[in-house]
Amino acid sequence: MRLVVISALALTAGCASVGDIREKPVAARFESQRSVAELSSCLAGVLSQSGGANIRTLPIEKGVALAEAAPVNMWSTVTTTTEIEDLGSSRSITVRSVATYKPEDVERTRLRYSSCL
Repeated sequence: MRLVVISALALTAGCASVGDIREKPVAARFESQRSVAELSSCLAGVLSQSGGANIRTLPIEKGVALAEAAPVNMWSTVTTTTEIEDLGSSRSITVRSVATYKPEDVERTRLRYSSCL
């Protein structure tokens, strides 16, 4: 029984929640003139094209957050959030991730999101 408890703890220790990811530093930031609804729909489509990723849309104070979860150790764990906030005259798109983004990662994300921005 003790081995089962230790194994379960080991499997879930690496799982991240949306709250955990939202505490991470900003990996990339973009702006758009499109509405929150248009951006959310478009970006969710782009993100869902990732192999095996599950996308959830969650309300936040001034918009929505798209939580990208991937299977890890037979569990679904949030790996990236894309927050879309309505700033009035424009929308801010903020990406946070469990991974540390390098400049080439930011560029890859910009290219991936470009059709929606």
